[in-house]
Formats: sequence, C-alpha cells, structure tokens
Amino acid sequence: MRTKYPLLKLFVALWLLFGYTHLQAHEDTLHTVSTSANVDFVSRYIWRGIEIGHAPGIQPALSATWKGFTLGSWGSYKLTGAGGQETDFYLSKSVGFVTVAVWDYWNFCDTTATDFFNYGNTTTAHLLEAQVLLSGGETLPFNFLASWFFYGADPSRSIYFELQKWLEIEFNSEVELLNMIRKGEFRLAITGSYLLSVEERFAPGTIVDMYCYIGLYLELSIKAKLNLMLKENDFPIIVEEDLGLNLKS
Repeated sequence: MRTKYPLLKLFVALWLLFGYTHLQAHEDTLHTVSTSANVDFVSRYIWRGIEIGHAPGIQPALSATWKGFTLGSWGSYKLTGAGGQETDFYLSKSVGFVTVAVWDYWNFCDTTATDFFNYGNTTTAHLLEAQVLLSGGETLPFNFLASWFFYGADPSRSIYFELQKWLEIEFNSEVELLNMIRKGEFRLAITGSYLLSVEERFAPGTIVDMYCYIGLYLELSIKAKLNLMLKENDFPIIVEEDLGLNLKS
C-alpha cells in the first residue's frame, strides 16, 4: 500500500483550506480560532542534528490555535526516490512562558504496506513524545526544551534536552553578529545586551569568557555552513591546514 501520495494530497488540500479560511469559535464567544499553514522545500531533512532524509523534500505544516491550545500536523516527504516518509500530529497548550505538548511521530516507508492505525506497543511505527518548552521571550534570548518518548517505537524511552535560539540563527545573521563582536559593538545585539544586564550575577571574567565562546562558536559555525554550501553545489570544501592534519591522523 503506497501511503505517500494520498497523505501529501491531503496536506495540500488542508493547506489550501487553511490558507483561505478564517475559522471562528462558536457565536456565543468572542474567542477566535487562528490558523496557520506553510510549506517548506528542503535539500535534505535534518532533525535534532540527525540527517534523516538524504534527498530533496517537501515539508507542509498546518495548525489551528484556540484559547492557548494548538492542534497541528507536520510532514516530510521525499520528492525523489523511495524510502522513509513522515507524518506527525501534535496537541499543545501554552500558559505564559510554558508550553506543554504531546507529539505523535509516524515514520513509514512508501514502498511497503503500512497501517497508520497500528498503535500496538511492540509493533507500532508511531513515537509518542511529551514535551515541555520554557520560552525566554525577548528578555531572555533562549528557549529550553525537555522531552520524553513515553510510548511506541523507541523501547529505550529516550529523554531529550535542547537549548534553543541562544545562537540558532541564520548564516547571514551569524556573519553580522561576528562582525559586531570584532568591531566591539556586540553590546548592541540582543544577546550582548542580555549578557551585560546579568554581568553582576557572575564572577569577574565570566562574561568575557562567554563573549570569547560566542565568538569562537560563530566563527566555527560560519566555516562549517560555508563548507556545507560548497559541498551541496559540488565545489571543493575548504580544509584548514592544521584541521586537515588532525583529520588525517
């Protein structure tokens, strides 16, 4: 049973519906249901640092939010070649800076028979994950995510932690931020401004060490992303002499 194309068609139909329809709650309330729909095209699929899709793909997303509750779905489908596909559903609730969510990840192969409704603990292809997200907002420039796979295809019941948005920025922004550090203007950036605001809470020299770490991180990140772009476009990557010697040893 091929499941890739019917699911993709369903996503496209719902995306068009959400894109042109503004849903409202029951007439006796003033609360509005807000909807969101988007589609990304990617050269490959990387999830939590792990490369899952080794081919170009399409990643549609749909969600509807009401009174802090969000019901949504996300998918990743390869555009070339057969192999693994993914369709996810989630329900979340946000209260202030805290968001709790339950995700249902479903990974399947589009060339083999797959039963979406198989939720047997030892036979299912689903992964159920509980998440807690703490958002720093504009005053604290990072989010903290903690999650636990509590049911399904992960028998080890993995626990995952992630610090988000502290330095998770686009390539152009990284270059701009690194230039600000080198010009002594880092205090004008959001991250630099925040570090200065908490300087008194740390031992002398700690903030300077953090500045140095951020500068080093940005420099290495820019070099790594540059090499990835060169590799994806079939250009030779740049290997520094000392790094090359370490890699060969």
